[in-house]
Amino acid sequence: MQEIDTLVFIIGCIAILAVLYGPWQEYWIEWARQKMFDAREELFNAAGDGLFSYKDRRYRDVRSEIESFIRFAHKISIARLLVYRFVLKDQFHVNSKGLAFSGIEDGPQKQAVFKVTRCVLRAILVMMVMRNPLLWGPVCLLVLFVIVAHQQRRAKEYVLCAGRAMLEYIRDAARAENAVPHLRIFSLVR
Repeated sequence: MQEIDTLVFIIGCIAILAVLYGPWQEYWIEWARQKMFDAREELFNAAGDGLFSYKDRRYRDVRSEIESFIRFAHKISIARLLVYRFVLKDQFHVNSKGLAFSGIEDGPQKQAVFKVTRCVLRAILVMMVMRNPLLWGPVCLLVLFVIVAHQQRRAKEYVLCAGRAMLEYIRDAARAENAVPHLRIFSLVR
């Protein structure tokens, strides 16, 4: 009986790994590519609306960057990112213009490029995390930490607001003519 349980466990683990490193990987690559195609289309529509010229260098640079991300999405991973960043940093020159943000003044053009860039980078980040099951735990903890920190900040703001309101109420009560003598000390507080 124990041998059958062990065999079922091994087959289950193999099936999970086959799914995680088979269709699961392809799904997230295709998902990210579709998001990047949508972002490229949005950039194209912005150029069609007159925000950019189709021959503008900045438009072509952003479009070229998006197309290279689409083309090499299957090669993007956390491991490769870390290797390129820390091990091979001297052998590879990274394009300093990023997604062509430099040279664009604040305004509708920069907002359009920022929106498209944010969409592309979000798709790449989600794809990298979802393709690596080892990151799911740390990412869930990070998201939980961010949510708790945000809620704690909101709670702190609520407590401070409530404290100010209570202090104002005590001051008003202390300034009243018929105030209890020991509350009058609060009337001296600003």
